[in-house]
Amino acid sequence: MGRAGEVFVNKQPMSAADFATECARLKKVGGAIVLFMDAPDHVASPAQAQVLRKIVDAGVGMKAVLKESELE
Repeated sequence: MGRAGEVFVNKQPMSAADFATECARLKKVGGAIVLFMDAPDHVASPAQAQVLRKIVDAGVGMKAVLKESELE
């Protein structure tokens, strides 16, 4: 997730609406999200917090990683 709240799924950009749909799909199939946020000092920006809220509201499990390389 970029600083401005941009979302990437499998390294491809995804719109906010499509991401909300993907969160609902993941919840339905019992999936989870591995999350990397481009955030200095690991503090979410307001835009990132809005994306995190979509994940939480959908009830999808998530694991945060500290380095983008951990997504591989």
